[in-house]
Amino acid sequence: MDDPASTPPAPTPSDIAEVPPWEQWLELVPWERWGFTAGAGAASAILPIVIGLLMAAAAYALIASVFALLVWLPYRRLPRRDRLIFGVSIWLTVVPVLGLLWNFRVVAKVPASFRRYFERHPDAVASVSVGDGGRGLGLGYAICAVLGVLAPFTCVFSALAFPALIASLVLYILFVAKLFGLADLVRDQRRRDTVPDSQPAPAIA
Repeated sequence: MDDPASTPPAPTPSDIAEVPPWEQWLELVPWERWGFTAGAGAASAILPIVIGLLMAAAAYALIASVFALLVWLPYRRLPRRDRLIFGVSIWLTVVPVLGLLWNFRVVAKVPASFRRYFERHPDAVASVSVGDGGRGLGLGYAICAVLGVLAPFTCVFSALAFPALIASLVLYILFVAKLFGLADLVRDQRRRDTVPDSQPAPAIA
């Protein structure tokens, strides 16, 4: 017969930890069907992963928003007739995953729009070479950005992730600098177009 003195006392209500609501909700998820251990252990294992992914997506969206803004600012100086892509669609680059692919369209259409404008106004770039409008720099940036983001998930190219991200940042800075330089030329030309040439005063008979 067990010694009553060795029997542990019954837990009091204050000794019983209250289960948080989020753990109660996660108990309803069929973890066994997905190969995870049931109960709060699964919740403790999944929750940090979910939080990490959300934080990574938020950080990407913040950085991509700055990148999109610096492309949109010079692009909006173009007349609407020369824009080959809607200005608002540049902001699709903020969307995770989709933005990496949409970058390729943006870096192709934005420089082409500037080239289209200067083809109609060749006198605006008499001493400046438009070239490809920065398309090569933008394409290099887009390729390095994809490689830098996806390389950590591969075994072969994982070591290229950091160099690719650095290269994408450098190419992006050069790309944006090119766009702002062209946008300044567009601004000056549009100012000249809106100011009429001064007419000589009529001769007095």
